[in-house]
Amino acid sequence: MTVTTVIIEDSMHPPAKRCCKAAAAVRDPDFALNDPELKDVLPAALLVASGPESGLQDPIIASQPDSITNKTPALNTAPNVFGIFRRYYVQNGTSIQRHDPDSRETLSTMSDIPIIEVSAKDREEWQDQDAGWAESSLHISIPFHHFTDNPGHRSYIVPGFFHRSITSIIQEKLTLKKDDSPYFHLETYELLWQRNEGQEPLPLHGEMYTSPAFLRAHQELQEMPGEPGCMLPRVIVALMFWSNGTHLTQFGNAKITPLYLYFGNESKYRRCKPSCKLSEHAAYFQQMPDSFKDFASHWTGTKKVHSELMAFCNRELAHEQWRTLLDNDFLQAYEHGMVFDWVGDGQKRRFYPRIMTYSADYPEKALMASIRQLGSQSDKADRIELRRYDDEDCRKKVSKARKSIFGKDKLAVDSAAIERELKPESLVPTLNTFSDRLQKFDLDWPSMFVVDLLHEVELGVVKSLIIHLLRILESVDENLLHEFDRRFHAVPTFGDENVT
Repeated sequence: MTVTTVIIEDSMHPPAKRCCKAAAAVRDPDFALNDPELKDVLPAALLVASGPESGLQDPIIASQPDSITNKTPALNTAPNVFGIFRRYYVQNGTSIQRHDPDSRETLSTMSDIPIIEVSAKDREEWQDQDAGWAESSLHISIPFHHFTDNPGHRSYIVPGFFHRSITSIIQEKLTLKKDDSPYFHLETYELLWQRNEGQEPLPLHGEMYTSPAFLRAHQELQEMPGEPGCMLPRVIVALMFWSNGTHLTQFGNAKITPLYLYFGNESKYRRCKPSCKLSEHAAYFQQMPDSFKDFASHWTGTKKVHSELMAFCNRELAHEQWRTLLDNDFLQAYEHGMVFDWVGDGQKRRFYPRIMTYSADYPEKALMASIRQLGSQSDKADRIELRRYDDEDCRKKVSKARKSIFGKDKLAVDSAAIERELKPESLVPTLNTFSDRLQKFDLDWPSMFVVDLLHEVELGVVKSLIIHLLRILESVDENLLHEFDRRFHAVPTFGDENVT
């Protein structure tokens, strides 16, 4: 086999274009490396001249049997949009030598970091009943209005919702965690401060178990008719929920949204200490998967999923997850209490869970409160005088809108009729779980969404204040910025983490 290179030079004319041809055994009749049809392809490497006179062999076909080299081209490079596409051929069970170095490399050969395999025990812990975690599949109804190709509502399943029973968390707290019992307040009291003798005492606000909300809940519980034949002391268990989306990677959009549970019967000064381990993981909220867009596109007959439909589905999924958490066991405990031997003294008591607060950032708060983000134009002026309540009128409007969406009218979630009904009060056509499950207990659930200190104060007001302070210091003397930075470095870190 010989590779012939023809070079024509003339001092009076520019040199002609070099033309290189592969050996006949490895090329098609119409194949040429300078073929204009291959101008969008990265150029292939020149074949090394080989033959009896050179003592070299063609590196592409040197290790291949004669049956392959005589019948099959080594590669066929075709034009494509990326310009690097190559097809490799297999014949008689033997593949032609690959030129991709990644095909011979693995993660273990490129790095000395050991690969940690997740043990079967860790995988099973999520579904271990003793650990308290359970996995549920969520069923939500997706409405498709009458202008779509397939009008009506369809059921969509979102798997993988990991959660714990709230009642089991309460039972574990009150019956097993003896180290926390000395600091768990079973009785509430009012904390007052009197500056001078003769002056009227002023109430002090600082702990949940001394707050007016806790005092009211305790008083209402004591005034309720007791369980037949039960003379046990009745105790409020104050539940405080936190949730926030957590970004998991520097690149990409992978995140989780954990739900944390704290007990308001314990001091905030202990709850804020990581060493006390008072935070309980209650659930990991799911988001609508990417595959949902394919599901919606199939039924709507369009490639784009309307943003209002996506927002509606996200609200439905969020409240379906809370509907799973507020199960029948929790409603039974909310109404009739749970009888335990308290780990603090071994005495029986009847404990009644009460949801006191729910803290989240603004988008999630709007999601859980079933209101429109940014509200209405008059909300800013009316939010104090016209505070939102969960009354029968609001529930009727939402129910009427849902009948128009899921019923025979098959209206879109953002149709003009739905907007006229709900938008004036900043409502959305989602059945709020707190209203649906707890309305018979007269829970004022709109008031449980409290100010989120991190997102609404520390990342808002305080951040703006520090930036303004830095500008003042820089205008006076740039060296003051270094002193300001030095003082911040002197602040000890929070817990075991590098959080100042």
